[in-house]
Amino acid sequence: MVWRASGQRSGACSAVVTVRAAPTAMFSARVVPAVTRYVAALQFTTTARSSLRVDLYDASGRHVRALLEDADMAPGLHSLNFDARDDHGDRLASGVYFYRVQAAERSVAGRFVVVR
Repeated sequence: MVWRASGQRSGACSAVVTVRAAPTAMFSARVVPAVTRYVAALQFTTTARSSLRVDLYDASGRHVRALLEDADMAPGLHSLNFDARDDHGDRLASGVYFYRVQAAERSVAGRFVVVR
């Protein structure tokens, strides 16, 4: 499933993207909670309007899901909910996963754990 700036989606999963705050002086991201079973939120802050891409990878580096693809995002704090599923709608297996948020200004990466 890929989320586009228009709010349209492809796939059967649900997610919400919201903007809640004024921009800060940094570009950062984190998954809340860092250990998840079913649903988690990827929170990220951008400092300028930018085209964003958000991808998830497994521990071997294999791309498992695109959460955002070329979404035009305003500066501020954003939250993207995701359901611990891959691009095919299958549940992610237990293990360590990585996310990467890419913007024009830079990219940031981190990890989270899925426990089944």
